[in-house]
Amino acid sequence: MKDSSLQKRASIILITGVIFMVSIGVLYAWSVISRVIIEEWSWTSLQAGVPFSLALVFFATGNLIGGRLQVKISARIVGTIGGAMVGGGFLLCGLFGNNPIAVAICFGVITGLGVGFGYSSFLPTLLKWYHPGRKGFVSGWIIGGFGLTSLYLAPLSSYLLYNFDIKLTFIILGIKTLVISLPLAQFIKSPPDGYTPPIPSNMKQKSIATLPVDKTWKEMMATNEFYLLFFMFLCSVSIGQMVIGNITGIAELQAGINNASLLAGLVAFM
Repeated sequence: MKDSSLQKRASIILITGVIFMVSIGVLYAWSVISRVIIEEWSWTSLQAGVPFSLALVFFATGNLIGGRLQVKISARIVGTIGGAMVGGGFLLCGLFGNNPIAVAICFGVITGLGVGFGYSSFLPTLLKWYHPGRKGFVSGWIIGGFGLTSLYLAPLSSYLLYNFDIKLTFIILGIKTLVISLPLAQFIKSPPDGYTPPIPSNMKQKSIATLPVDKTWKEMMATNEFYLLFFMFLCSVSIGQMVIGNITGIAELQAGINNASLLAGLVAFM
């Protein structure tokens, strides 16, 4: 296959990867949903917080498991499983309804793992298609796609909850995720054996010469930088996610904001 065709394929996989991430980044919806669950299903704040806390834990776990699986089996299969778990977890939440334990398992464990699987299927595969000097470009688009989910998902969740009940909202969001993510997961494909990504035309020779050499995961864990970065992300990401996941309750309690549209906008803004 010609280099131009391979580069075109890399661009297609990147675009589908961003849309795929937008479709599975559903954790941001919980802040809007949990507020209504507390009001209509009379859950305590603790019961409403457990599913999101579990989802964060299993999202991280899913990244680790999915990252290993996509090396051993097809990344396409891992992405497909991830999309199915994310959408399926929402569907099960809708079917079980007002059951704190069932929702904690379905959203927290199944959906959380699915998001991790999906996240770890596209990103490592896409990095193989691009020169090491473009790792930041590729990672930025994929991670950005995940973050952009809140821009539509929070208002959409608020709209659905206003017009339908909680169960039907879960089901609609689950079907939406399945319909979008499963077809897109089929685009995940590693480059052919022996493929060498082209050097970016705007990259200087000096920059190419100073690119770091890749390490195995064992070599990575033997460095001080790994533990510093891990601790930094553990602190910053966990705090950020927990605030986003509970911002509607915080806004209601501390600022007296109870307008559903404004609360959804706060989630998207953050």
